[in-house]
Amino acid sequence: MTKLKSLNFLFICLVFIFSKAYSQPLTGLFWAVVKSGSTDTSYLLGTMHTYPKEVVEIPCAVKNRLERSKQLVLEMNYDWKMGLRTMLSGKNYTEMNAEGTKMLSEQDWGKIKTWFVETKNIEEKEFANISWVMVASQLSKWYMKVFGMKESNMEGEIKFWASASKIPGIGLDRNIGEIKSWHDWYNLQTAKVWQEEDNMETFLENNFYAHADLIASYALQDTQSLAKVSTEEEWKDGLSLVAWRNHQWMKKLPKLMSQKNFVAVGAGHLTGPHGLIHLLRQEGFTLVPVPVHFGGKQLPDFIKKHSKQYQVLEERGNGEGEK
Repeated sequence: MTKLKSLNFLFICLVFIFSKAYSQPLTGLFWAVVKSGSTDTSYLLGTMHTYPKEVVEIPCAVKNRLERSKQLVLEMNYDWKMGLRTMLSGKNYTEMNAEGTKMLSEQDWGKIKTWFVETKNIEEKEFANISWVMVASQLSKWYMKVFGMKESNMEGEIKFWASASKIPGIGLDRNIGEIKSWHDWYNLQTAKVWQEEDNMETFLENNFYAHADLIASYALQDTQSLAKVSTEEEWKDGLSLVAWRNHQWMKKLPKLMSQKNFVAVGAGHLTGPHGLIHLLRQEGFTLVPVPVHFGGKQLPDFIKKHSKQYQVLEERGNGEGEK
């Protein structure tokens, strides 16, 4: 093959690769964000707050991009100042979460205990710690025990990396009164769902597999499925709490995203008409997915054992991007 033919062949291959790549819908959990006319790149990561480390892995590219950033921006940076404000407000997070448990009867708690202790073999002494966290949308922590997986907090790990690299961190949400109101609202919403259930064991079982599907959706970057899980009732101004918070954050994010910062928020905040991806694009930012994968080595076995939605693990690009 002559040099000219070789170059033509290479050009055709490149055109095919790039046309195929850009014909695919832009999706993902990790995004490079650039303001029009700027060369400074910020990053937006959709996180899973509580996750099993063996099933989900944070890609190395996340840490690499974080180390290049000037600042870490989280939903809430619970530092000593936030802790002091919470103490001075007269109510701590344990007390805030505990209020929701009062809405369940002793009979309900008995059924819950039976499911965990007798059906799923959780030790009875461990179940004693469930009472104040379950209704506060923390059931996932106890499903982790049923999965037999090591629980980890994604924001905590990212915050540790930032601290090790001497990267300062800030929080988007700082109003303790507002944060309390969200806890109370979630407690009420969750308690209502529990109270309306006639068969507590079936409810727990169904939610167990739904949570497994959620974990698999995140590991596979199935943002369409994640978006469905994130739907909520109206909070304020005709918006769900997630959407409302997104619009509040957009009062700060355009400036932050113009300054080489790393923003990590729950994955449910990314997609949809009120998602941060759409809202940032409306502000003139270009968002491009960073090619990474989040699946851990035990993801295939986890799906086969627990996930109803994903009976067959598809590659979906796993192993082809930067880890």
